[in-house]
Amino acid sequence: MKYVIYIVSLTILAFSPSVLSQDLQGKIYYVSKSKVNTDFGQRQLSEAQKARIKTRQNEASTKSHVLVFNNNESLFSEEVKASQNVAQNSSRSGGGGFRQFLFSQNYGTYYLNTDTKLYVAQKEIYGKQFLIQDTLPELNWQRTDEVKTIGKYLCFKAILNASKSKDSTNTNNNAPLITAWYTIEIPLSTGPETYWGLPGAILELHTENMVYLCSRIELILKETGAIKPPRKGKKIEKEEYDKLLDKKAKEIKELNQNRRFGGKN
Repeated sequence: MKYVIYIVSLTILAFSPSVLSQDLQGKIYYVSKSKVNTDFGQRQLSEAQKARIKTRQNEASTKSHVLVFNNNESLFSEEVKASQNVAQNSSRSGGGGFRQFLFSQNYGTYYLNTDTKLYVAQKEIYGKQFLIQDTLPELNWQRTDEVKTIGKYLCFKAILNASKSKDSTNTNNNAPLITAWYTIEIPLSTGPETYWGLPGAILELHTENMVYLCSRIELILKETGAIKPPRKGKKIEKEEYDKLLDKKAKEIKELNQNRRFGGKN
C-alpha cells in the first residue's frame, strides 16, 4: 500500500506546475525545541519549584526559524535571536548555563549551496560571531517507505546514523539516530541546519538534542532575488571552531561545578 502511495505521489509531481517551474522558491517556517533533560542534582526543591524551572527551560528552548530556498540555495536562520534567550535563562536558572550553552550551538544561520556543495555557518559564542565555511557533508540517509502527512504534504521517513557519512569510516552503531520526514512535493534537497541530501524538503527533523517541526510553508513561483550567505563574523575553520567550542564548554562546566559544590572561581 505504501509503495502504491509513493507511485501516486510521483505521478502527481510529474504534472505539477511547481515542479516544472525553473524558479521554484519559497519559505518553510519551523518551530524548534531542545530536548531538555532536567537534572536538579542534590538540590531539595518542591514539586512546584521543579515545575516552574521546567516551564522556564521549555520556554527558553523553544525557537522559531525560517528556511528561505530556491532551486539550489537555502538560508536557514532564527526569527528570534537565541543568544538573548540563552543569556536570560542562564541568569535565572544558575546551573543550567552549561546545558543552554550546548543547546545554543544548534542555533545560528546556515547557508547551503547544493550545486557547489558549499555551506557557510554563522555562529556565536557568548557575543562573538564566527563564520565557518566548509564542504557540505555527504549524509548517508536510509530511506524507508513509512509515510505520514504534515499539513497537506505527504512525507516519507528517512534515518541517519549520526556518526556515519559517505566520506567517513566511523561505524559506531551506538551513535544516536537522526530521523527526517521529507516531502517530494517540494523536490529540493534542503532542510534545517546542514541537513540535506534527500529528494525532497525536510519538514520534520529529530536529532539527539533538537526537534524541528514545520509550522507553515510559502511557495513562490517567481524570481525573488539571490540568496546570500552571512558575512559578519570572524572566519574560522570548522576544526578550529570545534576546539574553541570544546574549550569553552569545559570552562563553563567547571565553573558550574565549582558553584554547585561551593568551590572558588
